[in-house]
Formats: sequence, structure tokens, C-alpha cells
Amino acid sequence: PTASLVSKKVLTSLIGQIVINSSIQFLAYWAIHQQSWYTPPVFDPNGDNIECLENTVLFLVSSYQYMLIAVVFSVGPPYRKPLWTNGRLVLTLAILISLTSWFVLIPPAFVMDLMEIEPMPMSFRWFILFLAAMNLVVSLMCEKYLFHQMMDKMTQFLSKRSFGYSLVGSSSNHSKRGYDKTYRR
Repeated sequence: PTASLVSKKVLTSLIGQIVINSSIQFLAYWAIHQQSWYTPPVFDPNGDNIECLENTVLFLVSSYQYMLIAVVFSVGPPYRKPLWTNGRLVLTLAILISLTSWFVLIPPAFVMDLMEIEPMPMSFRWFILFLAAMNLVVSLMCEKYLFHQMMDKMTQFLSKRSFGYSLVGSSSNHSKRGYDKTYRR
């Protein structure tokens, strides 16, 4: 990161990305329940896993989100080189995005069995791809334009508000030790 891990800049960005990704996952979960072909999962108390459409959709969406976060948090100029200059990362992302897209659009039978992916209509598979693209665009735009402004506005608001307290002893004629400062209402 370009700052301390617990700085306002990093935490604002991290919390913002968590909200965006959670919202996209909720949208995918909600959308699968709205489909006419949706069937609720059958719970087997003796089974290890429950194969269902919800797991499939959330797995596929979150697979894109892992890669998306790598792109969003790869800060380029002015702090570091641009993302595309890291050839190994770009190659890895290209391979992973291609494989995930293959698993979403036309998964082979052995992949469906291995990953426990439930069959879905092609229209909903394209919807998952659309959600992933929308997630990328929203995350990049918020990271570039919104989160930094939110952090600046929050900092300005908090610095203007003294919450009824003023610092006494901060002038140069008082002691230089920080613990001699007192707050007065």
C-alpha cells in the first residue's frame, strides 16, 4: 500500500471495496432467486456439501472479484509503475480471467463435477459476466474518484468539529511536553 495499513486512505478504500463486492454478491444472490428456472436446494443432513445454484453463482462471481481486487489495488502512478508493466501479473490475470470465463460460459463436464457447478441457462451466464464487468468498472471508478474525496471530506468535517473542546496549552509559551496539554470545555 501507499500508506500505513491503518491509515484513513487505506481503510476508506478497503471498506469501500468490501461494500461494493458485498453488494454485487447480494445482487447475484437476489437475481438467481428471481429466475423462473430456479429450484431451491434440497437439504441433506448427512451430506457434506449442498450443491445448489446459490453456491454456483456466488462462487463464480467471487472468483472474478479476487482478480478484480488485484487490479484495483495495484496502484500505478505516481507511486508505482503502471499495472501493465508487470508482465507476470498481467499474464497470470489473463490466464485466470480466461479460465474463469470459460467456467462461466461453457464449463466442461469434468469441471462442473469437480467444482460442483450447477447448470444454468446461457442468458444467466452472460449476466454473471456482466456483473463481473460492472463490478470492475464501479470498483475502479470509486477507487479513482470517490473514495479519496470521501476521505478528504470526512477529514475536513472531523477537523472542523472540535466537539465542544478546545486545546489549552498549545501555544509556544507553554510547556513543550505533550502531556501538559489539557482540554477545556
